Amino acid sequence: MFEEKQYSKLFPAVTLGIVIANVIVFIFEYSLPPDVLESFLDNYGATPIDLVNGRNLYTILTSMFLHGGIAHIFMNMYALLVFGNDVESAFGRIGFLLFYLISGVGATVFNAVLTVILTPATAGIPSIGASGAIFGIMAAYATLFPKRMIYTFSGFFLIRIRAVYFVLLYAMIETLYAISSVSIGEFGGVAHLAHIGGFLTGLIGVALFWSFRRNKFREARSFG
Repeated sequence: MFEEKQYSKLFPAVTLGIVIANVIVFIFEYSLPPDVLESFLDNYGATPIDLVNGRNLYTILTSMFLHGGIAHIFMNMYALLVFGNDVESAFGRIGFLLFYLISGVGATVFNAVLTVILTPATAGIPSIGASGAIFGIMAAYATLFPKRMIYTFSGFFLIRIRAVYFVLLYAMIETLYAISSVSIGEFGGVAHLAHIGGFLTGLIGVALFWSFRRNKFREARSFG
């Protein structure tokens, strides 16, 4: 067991920076006239058929900083603040930023490829949001801090649940939504495949980063 002084928790500068960047972009988005906003989202959202055909690859990154409404950005940024803090301390600031971006890229590519294959009728609809990257962060949190207690709502009741159970439950729900959406041929405005892609990318990323930050991860887990 590591002594507490061996694990120094970082100020979550990168986590807060990502949140601020998303909020600034969101404010800019909704300062645009409706017709201009629609064109803006079309140009910078990640359209699956374009990505699969090698077009507009820059949207793999730009789409991660766009959101479709106040509820969308609030839930994403809240989740990032909850889970990003300790994950950033475990990865280090540069490692965390790389991990976040890689999770988002993996989520977008996963969504694009499977959308074109499974629901080609929706492959021309741009996807936006940080959810894929955040699912990667959640996967890392559940791996590094599986016993941490998460507070969440079940109906009208606030309950406590271990992080690993919470994240796995969420991933299972997203998987069921994705299966249901594929069966009817549309996703109802939510890129469930991107969430799954971000989660899977996060799991792979933790395994890869572990070899570089093994001791730091162990220190972090000793308090999780």
